[in-house]
Amino acid sequence: MRKITINTDNDYDIYIGRNNFNLIEEKTANKNVAIITDENVLELYGTEIENVVKNKSLKVNTIIIKAGEKQKNAETVFEVLEKLAELGMTRSDVIVSVGGGVVGDVAGFCASVYLRGIKVVQVPTTLLAMVDSSVGGKTGFNLSSGKNLVGTFHQPSLVVCNLETIKTLTKKEFNVGIAEVIKYGVIKESEMFQQLSCGNVENSVEDIVEKCIKSKKYFVEQDEKDCGVRQILNFGHTIGHAIEKLSDYSVSHGEAVSIGMVMISKSAFKNNISKIDCSIEIIKILEQFQLPTKTEFSSKELAEAILSDKKINGGSINLVVPIEIGKCELLKIPVENIEEFIR
Repeated sequence: MRKITINTDNDYDIYIGRNNFNLIEEKTANKNVAIITDENVLELYGTEIENVVKNKSLKVNTIIIKAGEKQKNAETVFEVLEKLAELGMTRSDVIVSVGGGVVGDVAGFCASVYLRGIKVVQVPTTLLAMVDSSVGGKTGFNLSSGKNLVGTFHQPSLVVCNLETIKTLTKKEFNVGIAEVIKYGVIKESEMFQQLSCGNVENSVEDIVEKCIKSKKYFVEQDEKDCGVRQILNFGHTIGHAIEKLSDYSVSHGEAVSIGMVMISKSAFKNNISKIDCSIEIIKILEQFQLPTKTEFSSKELAEAILSDKKINGGSINLVVPIEIGKCELLKIPVENIEEFIR
């Protein structure tokens, strides 16, 4: 069992191991609990989580949402909030989020606003959620105008990564998680980036999850509210979010970020920001994991979608550009130059 502590306004522990759902008991003992999950995860882990939580909790109820990025919307959020109220959840009670990024974002947001804030335990069941969305306290949901335009910062009280859940992922689901792992390699972990190119990832998944979370810890502890250096974690995401929106979310988050990383790396080289074309190595490793590297959307379409992104500040936007593998920087450019920059 590996333990990482995130030091923020509200410190919390992250546990990485196997068959460790019992760790949830510590935060749910003598409390009413609302488990939030989706219909797919419920079938796999619903009964097991319920049995663990019931062991010491006062009362346990499960709230089920539909699976998929399209369900990360205001309607789903308000349905969950209404159910929390119907259950009589109080400020001393706990939400347990069990699932991937959509479940974690919705449950985290609901925890942050219900009664002006109650505790949430994150139990990510996908590789992508383990290394990214379950850590750092970002919550939110999508509007028709764009991805994650409504959100809060609400740190979990505990994160439990049970690596056994990764075994139930399809190859494609696993690979979209690897896209975020590759991101960490480009922004900070050059050694891990090279290790990924050697294959045999499944046998080193525990080390990979730990390294990615420690990398995220580095940025979150410096900039909890995402005003500066933490934005480097968005490498590939500005273009990626635009692709997700334009595809009506038929392109998954990991796939969109894959394309975004390639495009922004090519642009950085073309615009003399980086001395080497990092996209060459990035494409090679993405293709190794059957991840896409191109999009059919034009630079004009992408630029228009980017203009609705929450990262825009006044008349400019911060883009994360690679200087070399293992080092990225923030580049502020005027919004009117975005289309030309990414063309």
